[in-house]
Amino acid sequence: MIRTIKVGENPISVAFAPLTNRIYVVNNGSSTVSVIDGRSNSVISTIKVPLRAESIAVNPRTNRIYVTSSDSIGRVTVINSVTNKIMAVIRVGSSPGAIQVNKITNRIYVLNAGENTVSVISGRTNRVIATIKVGNQNPSVNTSALIAVNGRTNRIYVANSSSNSLSVIHGKTNKVIATVRVGDTPRAVQVNTRTNRIYTVSGPFTLTAMTVVNGSTNKIIATIRNIGDVNNFGINPFTNLIYAPDDASRRISVISGKTNRVVKTIANGEFPSLTVINARTNRIFVATIGGPSPNQPSRLSVINGRTNKIITSLRSGVGATAGVVNSRNNNVYIVNQISNDVSVVAFRKR
Repeated sequence: MIRTIKVGENPISVAFAPLTNRIYVVNNGSSTVSVIDGRSNSVISTIKVPLRAESIAVNPRTNRIYVTSSDSIGRVTVINSVTNKIMAVIRVGSSPGAIQVNKITNRIYVLNAGENTVSVISGRTNRVIATIKVGNQNPSVNTSALIAVNGRTNRIYVANSSSNSLSVIHGKTNKVIATVRVGDTPRAVQVNTRTNRIYTVSGPFTLTAMTVVNGSTNKIIATIRNIGDVNNFGINPFTNLIYAPDDASRRISVISGKTNRVVKTIANGEFPSLTVINARTNRIFVATIGGPSPNQPSRLSVINGRTNKIITSLRSGVGATAGVVNSRNNNVYIVNQISNDVSVVAFRKR
């Protein structure tokens, strides 16, 4: 750990802009975005956004930042990462939460949990160009992990938390082309763009199952069970391994994307919940939530992806809730919701 950076109240999400080497932290409680310089690791700007700021996404090609706000009017704020000025505020649907960017087509996808739709925004005009009906959403499961984009195939995947399904959207036509039945209350979806496999986690919280979908056929090819209570997971596309922390049994399941089987279980010792992966260095960072007392900080386990062994364990702030890798210097930024700060972890080769 090299630094702890104070940010706004109740920080809940984070993104990295590689062209400017800046980290953007969404502070839900203060309705602001803290801008951290990746070189000095200090806050250089605080941007006021509409109330109840939730999720954030970056288009690394256009250097634009997108922040959802779920106040009485759903909105997306567009920020220029060079000037850190607001370029536009776009009205979308009710209760917008998850947001993702297709950097190739320069389109932004916003899940509106209050009306079961996805707003499609043109990054060129900053206007909504389509509204797509998807499956039923549960606003209490309105997390940033409910949308995933495969830029290579121009497909968008939406986990429908109340209809137990996955909507597949064609990015060219802006239409749902398939609906895949998955387990109860799907709460996260991710894509391995190298293998064109889509992964969701669903089911009762101590009996989570991971569903694997073939992106070419939109058919389920495997269901991986007995991985415990998993809400967040990470994929290393280069090693084709998936890391799923089990908050109940204090372990991390390592799943092979080739065989769709658990190939190793790593004992964590506490309650792992957040996964951040640096695919370039093959390091996996798994954090516990910590708290609620300030005397109960989160713990961050660093895993060597070659051996799948924990190589070090660090104490960070309280309430680890989001994280991101700085691809310019390989530092990792962990957002701590309870202590209102960001822990910066430097990469050290071992």
